[in-house]
Amino acid sequence: MTTMSRIITGPDTVTSDDAGSVRVQLVGGALEVVPRDGTGVVVEVTEVVGQPLEIATEADRISVGYPSIGWDGWLKRLTSSDSADRAVVRLHVGTGVSLTAATVNAPISISGTTGDVDLSTASAPVAMDRTVGGVKVRTASGAVGVEDHRGPVTISGASGAVRLDGDLPKTTVTSVSGNIALRHRGSASLMTLTSVSGRVELTVPHQAHLELEVRGVSARVRVEGREQSSGFGITRVDEAGPGDRVIATVSTVSGDVSVERATAWPLPPSGTQDA
Repeated sequence: MTTMSRIITGPDTVTSDDAGSVRVQLVGGALEVVPRDGTGVVVEVTEVVGQPLEIATEADRISVGYPSIGWDGWLKRLTSSDSADRAVVRLHVGTGVSLTAATVNAPISISGTTGDVDLSTASAPVAMDRTVGGVKVRTASGAVGVEDHRGPVTISGASGAVRLDGDLPKTTVTSVSGNIALRHRGSASLMTLTSVSGRVELTVPHQAHLELEVRGVSARVRVEGREQSSGFGITRVDEAGPGDRVIATVSTVSGDVSVERATAWPLPPSGTQDA
């Protein structure tokens, strides 16, 4: 692919049929990601206010961002920006296209994609549904919601609530004060959940073999409504079941922990192609 660059000052569309990855940097506005039939990426810009955007292609990657910020050390500089620049961008991504994105307060929504995702925000919410692949999210105060997902998930946050749902074989969540709600609808799973004061709610398949370890200071631990422990120390629960093992390790200071079982139901098809 030939290296190309285009400066975007208003509504515009750029197509890169050969792109296997895309990276985006935004201050304000919004980023929406939807599936595309086939391969490559279509970048649809519907609004630009303030600094112009640059859309550049190099090798098999397409980049959408601000020329003044650049791409070396861009995550740190972008999330510390206090400018009023905003852009509304919609990405149509093909099968297996990976995404790296960072925003200050521009919300991120992703639906029906099948590539790995790496996201960073300062205060923007992140919403994902019917996705497949590895997910990494770092946020300061934005809420994170991932529904009907298949794949490993890693989330690091401070005060935003975290909600996860799907077939989650490996999950790592770290939060300071945000509540964590995780509903696993797959087979074997390894979970590591850390919270200072946020509540942790975990739902596992009804037939799962549950191995739970909670390290807490003043946390209450309940499994299917039964109190297992209250106060300082380590609480271990091993409940055999005919299903696969679900191993959950929870570390908390004062956040209560509850675990429930539910009859598993299948995930919906992953994504509907659109453009």
